[in-house]
Formats: sequence, C-alpha cells, structure tokens
Amino acid sequence: MSQLNKLFEPIRLGDMELPNRIKFPAMTTNYATGGKVTDRLRNFLKARAEGGAGLIGVPAPPNPLSEIIPMIGSGDDKYIPELRELAEICRSGGGKAYGQVTTVYHWVFRGGRVAWVSPSGVTATGRLRSPFGPMVRRARGQRL
Repeated sequence: MSQLNKLFEPIRLGDMELPNRIKFPAMTTNYATGGKVTDRLRNFLKARAEGGAGLIGVPAPPNPLSEIIPMIGSGDDKYIPELRELAEICRSGGGKAYGQVTTVYHWVFRGGRVAWVSPSGVTATGRLRSPFGPMVRRARGQRL
C-alpha cells in the first residue's frame, strides 16, 4: 500500500493546489437538459468531489449542439453562471473542476450535420473538410 501514498498527497499544478492526484475524467452522463444543469448533474459531481476526487472533469461543448443534447454548454456567456455553480460544487466537496471542451461528434453521427470545430475549417491533417465526413455519409447510406 505504501506505493500508493503519492496518490493521496496534495500536488501543485501552476498556481492551483489539488488535495490529491485523483482525477475524475469528463464524461457524458446525459444529466443536463438543453444545455442547462439539472439537480441530477449537481448531485453527481458533488458525489465525485465528496468521494475524494481532487480534479473533476465537466464536459462542455462550445457549439450549438448543447441546446439539443443532454450536456451543459460553454459556447456562450449565458452558460457562465451554471459552469461557475458546478465549479463551486466541486470546490465545496474538496476538489477542483476543469472544463473539457468536446466536439460531441458522437451525437452528430445520429444523422445530424457535422459542424466545423476549428476557426479555419482545416483538419489536423491539413485537409479542407472534416475527417468525420465519410463516417456521416456512410451512416446516412450515401456513397463515399
């Protein structure tokens, strides 16, 4: 057990000190509604903080999809009060929160249109189209 002692020691990341080295990853829970925080999401994150996670992830897509999927958004200032509330919930339980910007493509593949997520519309490979285009066309039964 002595090998795990470091896991429970505080750690400093820049100006932020975490109570331990336990990170709970941002994950889709479907606990938000139309980009809004629900009691279920509040309780879920509070339980993670009170359970001992030092750093807790909150997925927050910056695109308009957050209005139609069960996730909190981050692409508009109107989300700031609820994101602040989630950060405070994590702090009050002893942890810290971080926002993970996500593209939520797993929702788009259900027949929706792929939205550009970069400022220029250029993919990481330098192509001028989304790398997800063929997958969406295949899902719709279209020719590649």
